[in-house]
Amino acid sequence: MKPRPPARRPRSKPRTSPAPKPRPQWLWALAGLGLLLLGFACGWLLKSDGAAPEPAGLSGLVRIELEPELKMGFSADARVFPQLILAQDDGKTLLVDLQGRTVAVELLGDVPFEPILDGGRYFKVLRVIDGDTMELDLGSRTIEVRLLGIDTPEVKDPRKPVQFWGKEASAFANEELQGKMVRLDFDAENRMDVYGRLLAYVYVLEGEEEIDFCKRMIDLGFARAFERDWCRFSRLDEFIELQSSAERLRLGLWDHDAEEAWHKARADAERDLTENALFVTTSGSEVFHVRDCPRAPAEKNWLYLTDRAAAEAEGLRPHRCAEQE
Repeated sequence: MKPRPPARRPRSKPRTSPAPKPRPQWLWALAGLGLLLLGFACGWLLKSDGAAPEPAGLSGLVRIELEPELKMGFSADARVFPQLILAQDDGKTLLVDLQGRTVAVELLGDVPFEPILDGGRYFKVLRVIDGDTMELDLGSRTIEVRLLGIDTPEVKDPRKPVQFWGKEASAFANEELQGKMVRLDFDAENRMDVYGRLLAYVYVLEGEEEIDFCKRMIDLGFARAFERDWCRFSRLDEFIELQSSAERLRLGLWDHDAEEAWHKARADAERDLTENALFVTTSGSEVFHVRDCPRAPAEKNWLYLTDRAAAEAEGLRPHRCAEQE
C-alpha cells in the first residue's frame, strides 16, 4: 500500500491590528495653542536679552538704497540708532552703519538725530594704510576712509606687485596724516566704494588752517586723478589739471627717468635673487627647501629666499633637506 500523504493544515488568517482610534479634535487644538505660546515666549526672551533698547524719541524707519547684491543681510525696515548714523546728505538721506557695513539709506519719516560725520567735525587719524587709504577714530568705533578722486601706486594689494613710487606715496601720507586731525567732505553720489569704505575729500588741520590733502597728493606727484567711467566725482576736471602740471614738471610718479631706473634696479635684484638664493619655497607653504632638494616643489612655482634668516623672517620652518647639521 502506498502511504497516505499528510493532511494539510488549514491556512490561518493574517492577524490584523485594530485600527487606531482618532484623537479628539480638542487635543490637536491644545497642541497648536501650546506651540503658539512657546513661540511668543521665545521671541520675548530673545528681545529682552539680545536686543539693544531703542533710544527715546527715535521711531522713524529707513529704506536701504543699494544694489541688490549689497542688500543681503539687511532688513528693509531697519531702525536707525543715533550711534549708527555716520553722515547726512540732506534732510532725507543718511549714511548709517548696519551690522558693520556702511550703507546709504533714505528716511521714510522725520527722525531727530545728530550725525557723527556731518562735514564740520574733526577726527583723529589712527592709521595710514597706504597713500590713499586711512583709518579714523570716531570715538565708539573706527572707520576706513578712501581718499576720493585720487589713486596712488599700489604697495599692499596681494594681487599686484609693488608699483613705482608707491612706497614714497605711502611714506608721505603717513608723515602728513598719522595722528593728525582731519575733516571730511563728500560728493553727493560717491559716498562709499564696493569695499564699504567711505569716499571723502580729506582736509588736514595745520594750526588754524586746513590743507586740502587730496589736492596736495596730486600736486606733488604722489597720486594721479582717479579716472573711471563708473566713478565720476565733482572735482575731476580740477584734479586732471593739477595732474597735467605735475606731469609737465616730472614730479614723483611722473619722473620717467627715475621710473626706468627703478624698473631696471628691480629686474637686476630679481635676477640676482634667482641666481644666488640658497633656499626656495612656494606660496602658501610653511616650509623651505634647499634648491637641489628632491622633495622641493616644481621650479616654476619657486619663491626665492636669500638665506636662512630671510626664510625664518617669513615664519617658515626648514624641510629635512634644509636642517642645520
